[in-house]
Amino acid sequence: MHKDMFSFYSNQPRMDCKPRLVEKTMRSSRPLIYNLGDGQIWNTWRGGTCFIIRWRVGRKNRYFCIAARHTLRNMLQGDLTNENLDNIRVLKHSNIERHGRLGERDWAKIIAYHPLIDETEFQKLFGDPDVSDFVILEAENDAFDGVSSVFTVRPKLVGVTESEIVSNVDGPLSHILVVSGFPSVNNTIDYESEAIVFHRQLVSGRYDRSTDGSPIGQIDCTGRPDLPTDFDGLSGSPVFSFHRDQWKLAGIVVRGTASSKRLHFIKSNAIGFALFACALSSEDSMRKAHMENRKQRRREKSRTRRILLP
Repeated sequence: MHKDMFSFYSNQPRMDCKPRLVEKTMRSSRPLIYNLGDGQIWNTWRGGTCFIIRWRVGRKNRYFCIAARHTLRNMLQGDLTNENLDNIRVLKHSNIERHGRLGERDWAKIIAYHPLIDETEFQKLFGDPDVSDFVILEAENDAFDGVSSVFTVRPKLVGVTESEIVSNVDGPLSHILVVSGFPSVNNTIDYESEAIVFHRQLVSGRYDRSTDGSPIGQIDCTGRPDLPTDFDGLSGSPVFSFHRDQWKLAGIVVRGTASSKRLHFIKSNAIGFALFACALSSEDSMRKAHMENRKQRRREKSRTRRILLP
């Protein structure tokens, strides 16, 4: 993050945080990609932003990908299903701004979609129909091993001050919130070199305190320099709030316009609730799925060796 990110704002508390930790946190976002599977780079669509959560229980990790549901619906021209799940692509590493043809080593395989158990009840619980406009996808359980730029959440700490997700014990959200995403205007295709061009952008703004009682918060970016000319593509971006000595997950962007200079985001209490329910209800089935995936990969590796042997 640039040192002058917050120098624009006056009368704000000092935010002391280790630069490397800040950089790693802000780089947890990824461009959301849908590929037709025909190998043609121009049939690779960039449709917004997602972010990766490393759900760490003891030494075991699960990797969740959080995205805005309406973005996927627009990309897929319909609802997400097991049949089109394979076409969603998530980059493993976050430091790729310009890349040629993408191979298997570049992708984290998405193997599961975890819908809300009861969407109507979820909306009633939080009091707003827009609160369910996100999806929880899951990658293989070793997909991001060794990758530092994912957002680690330790569920046993949720609800205490050491937690990585904002909760009631943290008090109100910080005066300034930061969004890390991939506006569509920054993501293009270089047809001459057949390269996808990605560019992450950090957008900061003042938290609108009038939305304190709502599950949908607002960020006012009025007067902030270097805003993207269009907010399209920022849906799905993680929102971060500063508490004590760390940036915590405060929510996910679901809409916004450059003309209003406002971003709307689902707050972290709804995201955290859904993640807990998802992790608990799918633990047994995903353990079996991960085991089967490992067996399948070993079979494919063995088959490849046999083909390559003289």
